[in-house]
Amino acid sequence: MRITKLDGSPVGYKEASIRYSVFFTLATLFSVGLVVAALSMPVSEYSQLTRETRMGQLELVAPIWYQQVKFVVGLWTMSEIVVLLTNKKRSMH
Repeated sequence: MRITKLDGSPVGYKEASIRYSVFFTLATLFSVGLVVAALSMPVSEYSQLTRETRMGQLELVAPIWYQQVKFVVGLWTMSEIVVLLTNKKRSMH
């Protein structure tokens, strides 16, 4: 598979950076929300959590804006999938 611009020329660092900047920003906010949540928990409580329960507990104590960012990340990801599946400009070589 090869990713190109519409004119067939290769995608450069500038184009790739601009394209990825939205997801990078959202993922950074998502991660910051989880770090803030982890830092707000006592070490003794955090260390007793199992791998299965850790994420759920972190989401319960995450900042109020975390759920909004999580929703936007999910929405962005789903929109990317829809665009990939329905974009008429894509071609298979």
